[in-house]
Amino acid sequence: MSNWALFQALLTESFSILYPGDEAKEQLDLVVFPEDGKASTFFASFEKWKTQTNFGDCSYQRKVLKLILKCLKQAISCVMPKPQTYAKAKAYILQFDQCHWENFCKAVAKAKLQSHLLCSVRAPANMTSSGSLSTPKPKKLHSKGSPFTFSSKSNNNNNNALDEDFSQTIQLHLQERANDGYIRAEDIVDFLSSPEMQKQFPEKKIKITICTAQRWLHKLEWQYRKKYNSMYIDEHEWEDVVTYCVEFLE
Repeated sequence: MSNWALFQALLTESFSILYPGDEAKEQLDLVVFPEDGKASTFFASFEKWKTQTNFGDCSYQRKVLKLILKCLKQAISCVMPKPQTYAKAKAYILQFDQCHWENFCKAVAKAKLQSHLLCSVRAPANMTSSGSLSTPKPKKLHSKGSPFTFSSKSNNNNNNALDEDFSQTIQLHLQERANDGYIRAEDIVDFLSSPEMQKQFPEKKIKITICTAQRWLHKLEWQYRKKYNSMYIDEHEWEDVVTYCVEFLE
């Protein structure tokens, strides 16, 4: 048996996962095999056959077909400008038996199904990262906890803790801005890069991003609400939310 005939036989065996018995050979015959063994001719025929074939709803069968083509391309498609025979591809496919193809594709289909099920589950808005439901609590404007840390990736001092004076300076500025009805994350970025702040804290050389400013606002217990064109506002809890908490949660 020639190398080309053996290669066809190996493909027929792999196709038996997709089709039982003689049907696999019949389907494989629909692919026009080039007598000269050129990779470019085979892949063109293979793609044409794939578009004309209906695999039904069995996802792992479609995965098998993609895996077969992927293995072939890994072995010979890199030499498309210089056509060669399928001897290398034949040796490559010999490493995989039918059990390997089937088990691999079933695992892929199972993983895809689990991923789909996880994505379809929507967690409640008040669920914590551990999976338990948390009771909404009113937020205070001032942060009485430990000083927040500078976590901007663009700054070399991002691991240094910021002192309380620095936190208080930012908080006072936010309160002044809140008198206008709202503040933006951009406000804190502009404020920290202002000459006034650079002069007051020359050793810090502060330069932060919008994302870092948003994290700081959360650390200072300001809440982000979709109101006033998505801005941070003080007194974030709406009256109906407060009423609900008082009547049903407290």
